[in-house]
Amino acid sequence: LGRIDQAQIIDAIGEALAVQRVQFRQLCRIGGHDQLAATLVRDVVRGTEFVEGVAAGDAQLCLLRAAGVIKPGVDDLAVAGAGFGAEGIVLLEDDRLDAAPCQRAGAGQADDAGTDDHCFNVFHRGGIVKYAPFLRLNKPPVSQLLLAPMEGLADDLLRAVLTRVGTYDHAVTEFVRVSGTLLPNRAFMRISPELCNAGRTDAGTPVVVQLLGSDPACMAENAARLALLSPPGIDLNFGCPAPCVNRHRGGAALLGEPELLNRIVRAVRAAVPPGIPVTAKMRLGIADTSLAIDCATALTEGGAESLVVHARTKEQGYKPPAHWEWIAAIREAVSVPVVANGEVWSVADWQRCREVSGCDDVMLGRGAVSDPFLVQRIRGLADPQPTPEDWQLLLPSLGDYWFGVLAKVEPRHAPGRMKLLLGYLRRSWPEAERLHAQVRPLRLPAEITDVFRGLLPTLSTMSTIRAAA
Repeated sequence: LGRIDQAQIIDAIGEALAVQRVQFRQLCRIGGHDQLAATLVRDVVRGTEFVEGVAAGDAQLCLLRAAGVIKPGVDDLAVAGAGFGAEGIVLLEDDRLDAAPCQRAGAGQADDAGTDDHCFNVFHRGGIVKYAPFLRLNKPPVSQLLLAPMEGLADDLLRAVLTRVGTYDHAVTEFVRVSGTLLPNRAFMRISPELCNAGRTDAGTPVVVQLLGSDPACMAENAARLALLSPPGIDLNFGCPAPCVNRHRGGAALLGEPELLNRIVRAVRAAVPPGIPVTAKMRLGIADTSLAIDCATALTEGGAESLVVHARTKEQGYKPPAHWEWIAAIREAVSVPVVANGEVWSVADWQRCREVSGCDDVMLGRGAVSDPFLVQRIRGLADPQPTPEDWQLLLPSLGDYWFGVLAKVEPRHAPGRMKLLLGYLRRSWPEAERLHAQVRPLRLPAEITDVFRGLLPTLSTMSTIRAAA
């Protein structure tokens, strides 16, 4: 049976199962059933672990209730889940499945494997544990929703706000610039303080660390050092359009050199342990789309496990429209999951993006900053449009963000950070427009703190102390 990686199994199986800190790195290809599609259920049970390399019997092994749209006639799945040789998810109806792969998974004897209809079998060491069948739902699957890297905007403070308000599958940091030297650990920690929290925000969202550079050997060396800090993933930036980055052969400036892209990804993938996913983010090209397919193919053949495509060229920057139809062409050309990105500001935009690109998964950027509840609206967990009640719910998080900024940056830079965020939020709420107008002429941090005290009279003593400092 062929091997496929975590991203591919999610794409193939769909809404199947989720286990806290799950890492399915060795999984069986499901012969003849590649048409299965949906997304991974993100309902996590606390206290459950399933980590490859640790026998399942040594951890609390649990299947979550499974939910999803499963193709007719495909009801029987099994999970062989233990030890280094875990076979992963297999179809019980596959006549090639017998006790052998279960034994190789460290499961012990499993003579009756595949005999139960419409149920899960978890091959626990020494026996088979039965679980309930799939629930059939008459609604389309919700895609994975990722929080984009946004240089100069979405640092750890804003990631904390956005992942507290909304439920993301994972976030990606601003880039760590790699330019000829081996960076110390503090360089990675500065961009991703979440590394001190098992690579997650306080809300529990995994945070992938992004690297930017053009030298394959140096990128690989730094990726290997970063891997020692156990990030949830490493992403490679080939999409930044900023002139200050492109002048130094970084970001989207490399999209004219597909061979170099391949060498960079190949070197990084070889340097990073297989349990840490390596992914890439790209644009459609530099000035045109003539090399878009070549670049995407180079990245995936180099070992990128998934690909985020921003649907504009470097020269187009952030000017609308986004050309989602080109993402569809890239998706057809590569064999790994493709995530659509660019110009998604609303639920309607998300729907159109998926329809045009053909992608299940979408990365949200400035639209998520303008409306921090956008991810919840897409998931059907909030009103389709911003409401005054949303604004009131958001205000305490804005206060936290302000005091975090005061603690992190020099006082002279703090007001600009708050004004930048409010400039985005005023697209969604008139209340944000009024607050932005109130804050815009202010120059001193203490003046903005007084504004927030007026809005949030219950600010904690600690926040007041931090603000004064």
